[in-house]
Amino acid sequence: MKPYFEKMPNFGKPLSERQLQSSDENVKKIREVEQEIAEAVKKVKAAGIPTEEINKRGEMTVYQRLEYLVDPGTWCPCTPSMTRWRRSPEPPGWWTGWAKSAGNGR
Repeated sequence: MKPYFEKMPNFGKPLSERQLQSSDENVKKIREVEQEIAEAVKKVKAAGIPTEEINKRGEMTVYQRLEYLVDPGTWCPCTPSMTRWRRSPEPPGWWTGWAKSAGNGR
């Protein structure tokens, strides 16, 4: 397969000015949606018993436990549609997701 890829012609062409402007508009729209999502996540994290009160009891919040257990930036929660409780008005009280843990013994 190597000779095929070596001889393969380049494809594609530079974007036109109009396409660049259109992509700028799309980027702005995506940034707005990302901001809405960030605000929604912040609201969810602030829901329930305040972190300070949980810590006074000698307990940790789910986010503190995740921060302690998994490698930074690797936690990826499942969406509600991926659980069988998606029709329930209340969350199941536990979290599912993927993360990486190097076992660094923190």
